[in-house]
Amino acid sequence: MTPYAAMAAQAQALYDQGRSAQDALRECYGVAFPGEIFAIAASGFEERGSTAELTDRPWRLLTRPVPPAPTGTDKIEEAVVRLDPDLIPLAFLTDDARHGDALVCYRATDLTAGATTVYGLPGVLWGVPERLPDETRRLGDSLLAVLSEYFTDAYNRLEQESNRPSNRGTGAIDNDTLDEARSLVDLIESLKRQLIFGLEKPE
Repeated sequence: MTPYAAMAAQAQALYDQGRSAQDALRECYGVAFPGEIFAIAASGFEERGSTAELTDRPWRLLTRPVPPAPTGTDKIEEAVVRLDPDLIPLAFLTDDARHGDALVCYRATDLTAGATTVYGLPGVLWGVPERLPDETRRLGDSLLAVLSEYFTDAYNRLEQESNRPSNRGTGAIDNDTLDEARSLVDLIESLKRQLIFGLEKPE
């Protein structure tokens, strides 16, 4: 796998030439990325207290200027791709909601064929893996579809927990917590509508 620093330098050089984010990812990965990636990147997604932690790549390659160094999660990403070079890690789903406790990925061969199928690697969250799970689970037709199910399930669980007598008066799950969780559901649904109805404005 190409080291992060090399990909970051390549992406920044393309931006310096006036090239688009779509061009940068295509050049770095050798495959075109779907519109949902650019819609999510432009949405302020990570600023909402999300339990879906985006990977260094491709997301940091979309930031301008491109950060020259990776974060700590890049070691996990590099190990995953070394074990299966077809995988493109996208996000760590850290909650135990539907599809959670997993690293979700595209496959480069799927993207080449025009598919945006998302796969999950359970348990690949808390350390650099020496091997991948025996089964790479197919989670959904797109990242937005998977995130929609994940955040909806997380919100429903919080709502149910907030209505239990044991929560009343304790403030363990208050309205602000529920509103924050609901805002993530609404954000993903809004992004899905943008893509369906052609409202997305890529760079």
